[in-house]
Amino acid sequence: MANVQFFFASWVSTDGDMAPGDVHLWSAWSFDYGDAFSVTATPVTGDPEQPDRTLAVEDVRINGKPDGTITLLWNVRNVGSSYIDGYGIGISWVNQ
Repeated sequence: MANVQFFFASWVSTDGDMAPGDVHLWSAWSFDYGDAFSVTATPVTGDPEQPDRTLAVEDVRINGKPDGTITLLWNVRNVGSSYIDGYGIGISWVNQ
């Protein structure tokens, strides 16, 4: 029977917001051969006075090492026209 797993992480600006066009590189590991993945990035919202914020998850890829280690790699890009001061990353995967 397949199992669904979920992990959540976040990024919050400490010295400058994420400008339009900026890219953050992410990685996660300890997966198994054959796992299926989904990755999302959700900007922090809630202030009606702030403009819309738009993020894209790009270049999702898997790195497999000779020792069997499986690493998930991806980029988060600010594809909007507004600065972003924080966002959450949701990763889900299905394995057996």
